[in-house]
Amino acid sequence: MKAIAVSKVNSASTMLRSGASIREIAEKLSLADRLYCVRKLTKERASSSVKVTKMLEKNFQMTVHPETDRRALRTAGLGAIEKEKKPLLSDANVKKRLAWCKQHKDWAVDDWKRVIWTGETKINRFNSDGRQWAWIRSGEQLQNHHVKLTVKHGGGSIMFGVSLRMLVLAGCAK
Repeated sequence: MKAIAVSKVNSASTMLRSGASIREIAEKLSLADRLYCVRKLTKERASSSVKVTKMLEKNFQMTVHPETDRRALRTAGLGAIEKEKKPLLSDANVKKRLAWCKQHKDWAVDDWKRVIWTGETKINRFNSDGRQWAWIRSGEQLQNHHVKLTVKHGGGSIMFGVSLRMLVLAGCAK
């Protein structure tokens, strides 16, 4: 049987006397450790719970399973989401797009009939772009670190494009 330090025995007996459950006493991560995990993901933008586990091991010489960290993060109100793909836009392009939207917000159906709509899709030839995950609190809005930024000409892919015009039949837009 493994020897237990007297300080651990005293700490456990004190916690039992104060009404703590055996589960609370047996927890591997203290409240400070759980807050450290949350801070690493929310403030310091650690990319995954596995990386947080490695930071715990490196900084505190504490060996825990990544699922223990995930459980602590879920208890703190965080959840994992798949990162949405968004185009990487410069601040100047964001301002230009907003100005364009404000300029065209009052257009009528006849104005939009003159527009040719285009769309494109990319099919990867060799492998997928992969899934990336981020941790987010329930109800929190997406931030920059919650999205997977994409750039044009990703390489190793085939692009297909299409252009369409709006057609109105008997008062219905189709």
